Amino acid sequence: LMTWNYDGTRVTEYGSTTDYSLFAGLSYSGLPENIKIKRCYWKWTVSRSSGSVYARWYEQGNSSNKGSAGANGTFTFDVALVTATSGNPKVYLGSQYGKSTYSNISFNIEFDYLQSSFILSTTNVNAGAAITANIAIQDATATHRLTWQFGTRTDVVTTAAGVASSSFTPPLAWLDQIPSAVSGLASCTLETINSAGTVVGSQVLYFNILAPASVVPSISAFTATRVNNSVPSAWGVYVQGQSGVTVKATAAGAYGSTITGYTLTGDGKTANAATLSIAKLSGSGTLTFKATVVDSRGRSASKTLTIKGASADVVLTQSKGIQLGGGVVSLTVKDLTIA
Repeated sequence: LMTWNYDGTRVTEYGSTTDYSLFAGLSYSGLPENIKIKRCYWKWTVSRSSGSVYARWYEQGNSSNKGSAGANGTFTFDVALVTATSGNPKVYLGSQYGKSTYSNISFNIEFDYLQSSFILSTTNVNAGAAITANIAIQDATATHRLTWQFGTRTDVVTTAAGVASSSFTPPLAWLDQIPSAVSGLASCTLETINSAGTVVGSQVLYFNILAPASVVPSISAFTATRVNNSVPSAWGVYVQGQSGVTVKATAAGAYGSTITGYTLTGDGKTANAATLSIAKLSGSGTLTFKATVVDSRGRSASKTLTIKGASADVVLTQSKGIQLGGGVVSLTVKDLTIA
């Protein structure tokens, strides 16, 4: 709102008909060029003398645009929209059947700066993919500043005058703002900056940043450690019913998520933990173990390992005794005679 005030008063008086006198004691200048005018109006306070008095007014050059007041008070009178950056607005103020006094006279302009608006190319974007702000430019000399924000993460881009679009790719690292969710609300703020460097308006739009399906926890290591028990360590093998095993998984979340659950299975056993310990193996041949982890986003990942030994050989020699191949061995010796 811009207001030009007139400090004096205006008195009009007539006995029986209508008398209008021109008020032209107000001028204005310095109206910015980069504005959009919404409304122009006069404002004043009317004080009537006793008797049948009516305050009356109309805009110069538009005598059909009349207003009147039959009581004391403050009134507004809308006039044609101003298009020039300076001028001398004129209005006829009058009274009918008596005297009216106009005071607190002002001329007012309500306006919006010529700020740009924009739309987004999508309302849902994967982290690591691009989203575009398409700008509807209102002032060709204006530049624009776009602020992309997601939680505490922020990226600011300034475009030159006349540039009508700007693309942005939310980094995957920004997913640390949603460690327990697969999507979150982000915003883009467009500020219009006029040629004098003044921000003349802003607009905010919202969109969702999504964690791509490829963002899952990782299992960096999945290992099996042999427990020899009664089996000589020099044999270097797993023996059914004798050897044990400890299987361990090492995992981490992705971009801020944390591991919330482990499931390890193998040899008919299950552990809801990062480690599965089996005192004595019940199976023979090739045994497969599987690790599954779940992170705080509900995403999962799996990994497997095997212990091999399905085709182990048994050899009896005088010098070496029993030789066992690698892996899990089921050994049954019957009717053994040593000469």
